[in-house]
Amino acid sequence: MKIETGSQGALRRETLRRQFPAVTGKDPVDLVDVFERIGPVQSQAPRAPFLAAAARLPGITAAALTEAFEQHQLVLGSSLRGTVHTSTPGQFRLLHGACAPRRAADLSRMFGLEGSTASQLVAEIERAATGRWCDRSGLVAHIVAWLEQEDPIPDRPAPTTMTENLVWGHPGLLRRPRGHEWHRRGETVHRLAAAVLRDQPADHPAIIDAEVAREALVRLHLSAYGPSTRRDIAWWLGEKVTAVDSTVRQLGDEITAQSQPGGDPLLDLAESPAGGNPEPGVRLLPEFDGLLLGFAPPNRDRFLRPEHLPYVWNRANGLFRPVVLADDHLVATWRLTTVRGRTALEVTMLPGEVVLGSARLADPAAALAAALAQPVDEIHARPAVTAGHGGGG
Repeated sequence: MKIETGSQGALRRETLRRQFPAVTGKDPVDLVDVFERIGPVQSQAPRAPFLAAAARLPGITAAALTEAFEQHQLVLGSSLRGTVHTSTPGQFRLLHGACAPRRAADLSRMFGLEGSTASQLVAEIERAATGRWCDRSGLVAHIVAWLEQEDPIPDRPAPTTMTENLVWGHPGLLRRPRGHEWHRRGETVHRLAAAVLRDQPADHPAIIDAEVAREALVRLHLSAYGPSTRRDIAWWLGEKVTAVDSTVRQLGDEITAQSQPGGDPLLDLAESPAGGNPEPGVRLLPEFDGLLLGFAPPNRDRFLRPEHLPYVWNRANGLFRPVVLADDHLVATWRLTTVRGRTALEVTMLPGEVVLGSARLADPAAALAAALAQPVDEIHARPAVTAGHGGGG
């Protein structure tokens, strides 16, 4: 693959080809194949992986997606940048290996631990979450009681939201809803991945070495989002740029670099993935979609004009709106509204973008409806609203 320097359109098409793989079946193997190719999907919004799948595999149903989660063909866990991601089990082990050292260091610092107590704390979190799915408050209470017994110190501060998150957000734990509605917000429970995934013995976490995991994740990032820069990879991983530079050097001839005016070189795999659709047309993308979050904040203009970022991304709270891809760039935000039992797809164009006709939105709306098991009765598209645009839900 060779990209003409300065050809932003060619760069977009190359990434779209990777993000919209040529997978057409609707079986579980096809769904897993899509996630293997596009990489872990950021999933603070529980419906995000359902919508990401609908956009890449139109016609996939809510039942098929739910079954994939129930059978652990897709899994949820806190990993990259401490945020929840949907991944395949193989990807999860890489994420665990890469993230575990930093999260253990964070635990040690936040709880004021020294010496072997930090590793013992991690082991206790994993032991407590081995035999059953644990609710968050119970798991945190258990760890607080364990610390009082094993590492008593005067006036230990009560757990904060951040320290609680570090406990139930341990990268070796899976999470799931208490019930079976994976695409809706609700209470979540947590359990040790090694106790859930069938091909991994419960007494053997099989943490992949952090450097080996980082090498695999750099390959995965480039395969899913490339060509991209060292800063894109570092942001996505939640690592320092120097760590990424070291990994790229270790990968040697597996990675190519091409200069671009006024910026870091574009990195890519020497053997980039084949196939894919560089012209996917109109797609309804989820909150936190990879076409934005696969890149560092300064580089989020690959598919979005810089002046449009505030309409999509609220920097104050880090939230992203669901967006509409049309041809090769992001042109609108969207939401679902329900009034008197009828659900409408409401599309609001970004400034300067031509209003999409209902005919172009019909198939994407049908894909969304199938993935969420929620009929879409009406489609409305309107011009940009320029006042009070500040991101958010």
